[in-house]
Amino acid sequence: MTAMAINRNQDSDEAEVYFDEFDYDQFKQTFDEDVDSLADFIKRCSDSADIRHCQWAGKTSDLKKSGETAFPFQNSSDTEVHLAEYHIASQVAINENALRKSSIRAYPRNIQDVARSAEVTAFMRWLRDAGIKDFWQQMEKADNYAQEKSLRVAYCDYKSPTKRSYEKIFDLEEIQKSFPDEAADYISILADEDRIDEALEVFNSIPGWEINQKRVKKALGELRKNGTAKIPVTIEDQGEPVLQVLAPDEEFFAPSYTTNFKDAVRCHIRKPMTSQEILSRVSAEEWDKDWAEWAIENERGTLNAFRTSSTIPNPRQPTSLDEDRDLIDVVFTFERLIDRDDLAEGVYLTVWSPEFGDSDGQVPPFAKRTLLSGLRQLPFVVQSRSYDARTLYSAPTVPELLKASQKNQKVLRDANMDNSAYEVSPSLLAPPTWDHGRPGPGGVYATRTGQAPSYLQRNTNFGAVFNLEKEIVSEADRLIGHDPQDPISIQMQTASINRHLSFAQDVLKLVYEMYKLKGPNELFFRITGRPEPVQFVKDEDETEMDVTVSFNTLYDDPEKMEKMANTIMQAAQLDTSGRVNNEAVVDFLLTMADPMAAETILLPAEVGTDKVKNETLSDIAQMSAGIARAPAPNAAELRMQVISEYESEQQQIQQSGQVESVLFSNPQFVFLLGEYKKQLEMVLMQEQNGTEFGIYGTEAASVGNMETQNLESNA
Repeated sequence: MTAMAINRNQDSDEAEVYFDEFDYDQFKQTFDEDVDSLADFIKRCSDSADIRHCQWAGKTSDLKKSGETAFPFQNSSDTEVHLAEYHIASQVAINENALRKSSIRAYPRNIQDVARSAEVTAFMRWLRDAGIKDFWQQMEKADNYAQEKSLRVAYCDYKSPTKRSYEKIFDLEEIQKSFPDEAADYISILADEDRIDEALEVFNSIPGWEINQKRVKKALGELRKNGTAKIPVTIEDQGEPVLQVLAPDEEFFAPSYTTNFKDAVRCHIRKPMTSQEILSRVSAEEWDKDWAEWAIENERGTLNAFRTSSTIPNPRQPTSLDEDRDLIDVVFTFERLIDRDDLAEGVYLTVWSPEFGDSDGQVPPFAKRTLLSGLRQLPFVVQSRSYDARTLYSAPTVPELLKASQKNQKVLRDANMDNSAYEVSPSLLAPPTWDHGRPGPGGVYATRTGQAPSYLQRNTNFGAVFNLEKEIVSEADRLIGHDPQDPISIQMQTASINRHLSFAQDVLKLVYEMYKLKGPNELFFRITGRPEPVQFVKDEDETEMDVTVSFNTLYDDPEKMEKMANTIMQAAQLDTSGRVNNEAVVDFLLTMADPMAAETILLPAEVGTDKVKNETLSDIAQMSAGIARAPAPNAAELRMQVISEYESEQQQIQQSGQVESVLFSNPQFVFLLGEYKKQLEMVLMQEQNGTEFGIYGTEAASVGNMETQNLESNA
């Protein structure tokens, strides 16, 4: 039985290196050690979640302190302060908006892939906009994890094309059209009940039809009786990209010492699954049937047993809802291992359960064990919130950074509300014989005549408390990078956006690599801005592309955007040597305004050129029929070129003498075409005024050979 890679012995703790026989106990020990090593990180994530969602011991629904330990008095304020939630939600919103406005480009590494890069760019845009199911929700979830847990993890794959059968009703004429030419006697075959084997052979020879003898008999009976039959037709889909963002403290586990995940030797995904999910994997992904049946029979509802080998609890205790659903713990372990025979490194997947220790060898110890052929890295994108720590799991979370600020703000707010309660319901003084109870607003205090306790002197300087709370919030803004007046905060904001975009960039790139491994040879899809579907064909000779997802943070500042646009247009107008690509200027300005609008509005360069030529030729045809036309205001130079080519063709026709040219035989057409050209020349002159003559808008004044435009008076 082929299985796990273990190269340990009794006297060493050597890590797994080779792909060897599967040792369930050793495999589970490795898994437990990996999870145990993350105990501190898991606890930090739990604490961060409590800070973000304002959860603490003793919290009540009315947000008041009660019980014997209530301080400073019974029913004093115990309010929520959502400082961490505000900053996390704000940063997630900023990052998501930047991602939606971003531009996606694939750049070639080799000269032969220059043309291919445009096709890959279109494919990447399709992945973002429609190809990857729930792409935007997954990206938002990943950013929430990055802020709250300091780590974002995405599993990327491409689901291979699968065949699905459904019953379709055919009549005799439709079946006849589907039959191959060599089955000329199909009528006699269908009519003869004794020729079932031949009918089965003929049916199965039709592409897409796969039926057995039982179905043939049923179909033939329906044909003879009703003239129609239900025949199962098999259709193969295109497969689909897969993106799954994982919680780094509940679903994804890598060794705690991992610094750069690209160098990680293994990781685990924990996925509680239903019986239906497991059985569907038996047929779809070739999981072991005996293993699946054992899991359904013996391991349902065992989530409470999911423990590590030490005394730390399950990273997240299952709820009664989990148990009612009878979930089964399944773990997907990905490893980099070496084949002993050829010493080649490969990525291996093992699907197993940590609850199969009591099977006593009755079933295989894993559902699936396979080499992920072609993979050069573990199929995950893992990114830490910051890389100022020793490992992936050491970076601080946003709630950890804001813990003190949120606590101090809560203390001040509670104190302010408690002071307000005293103002609304002041304390009363009474003779010593009264049973006054505990101190608090509206309380009664036993005193002797003329004596008042010092603690009745309340602090009513609410302004100072408010200013202090405001300063605490300002400090938190600067710490996280949300202070618009602080230039350092702006840089921190830009860095956060860039991290999110780089994560999306790596995700799209990895999904594309998985498509090249598992996807169909051809794909048809639609992207924004193109009315016709795009055909994408795999290229075996294609090298790896450099994918970028970019967004300029200046685009969120309308004033800076306006200044940038004006500068670009002025530079284009001052260009006298043709160095500025005006088409690129238009692309850039529209992309700066809105990338989605640019993708919708802009045509490919060759399509735009053809469009202008067709418009101009259409105008010429209408003018030759006596209909006056005015040229469109754009692409005047190209339109003049089209007219020049047309006039040259007409000149050649006239010189040939075979056919009389309409250009020389129709005075009205000559007049209309001349007016058309004058309007284009006016547009070109206006463009020249803006480029060559600058701010004056006309040619510089001169006397003879001396320019007098800028001469100053000596008077």
